[in-house]
Amino acid sequence: MSSEEMLSLALFVLTLLWLAPLALYDLRHRAVPHIAFVAVPCVLAMGYAVWRGEWPLALIALIVVGVSERHQLPKAWRGPVFIAGLLAGLGLIPFASPETLPGALAVLGFWLSFELGWWAGADALAAITLALLWPDVLLLIALAVAHLGLSLARRRPIRPSTVLRAGLPRMLTPSELSALGEPGLPALALAVMVYAALAGIGVQV
Repeated sequence: MSSEEMLSLALFVLTLLWLAPLALYDLRHRAVPHIAFVAVPCVLAMGYAVWRGEWPLALIALIVVGVSERHQLPKAWRGPVFIAGLLAGLGLIPFASPETLPGALAVLGFWLSFELGWWAGADALAAITLALLWPDVLLLIALAVAHLGLSLARRRPIRPSTVLRAGLPRMLTPSELSALGEPGLPALALAVMVYAALAGIGVQV
């Protein structure tokens, strides 16, 4: 086994050792023990992305995570800070390499899902962490497979009409979020296993 393959295997193992206990806790309590359990790995993943030379990806993640904390600022500043963060994130997209472009777009998408009230903060942070670790289309496929599988297993009807009214994004009500199936850490942990399986059999996108 090459050093690159050993590093990849270690990354999968460490990620599952991090996510699996949190997923079990999430199943019982619908929460995480403390936000640090997802915030610290996200910061470490940013450092890992920089080490790989993917600084635009790491900087986009840093910006959106920072902007998410704007509620601590005076109310008049929150809107402009959100707009500035969104524009800064979009402005960094052209600097992302073709290989990491899906991950950069995913980070922005996960953040906007949180801002729209579709995802909890811990879920969004964990998803951003995964996008930093594996910024490719295969991860997005794994996430889709995991969420679809859990939705079917729990027999939750997915009606796109409940997400959009009059064609405009909005905050979902608790009942709509429940009907769609919350992303949740269990789904993200399952996505990592799906990703590992797809990568293991040599699936490339």
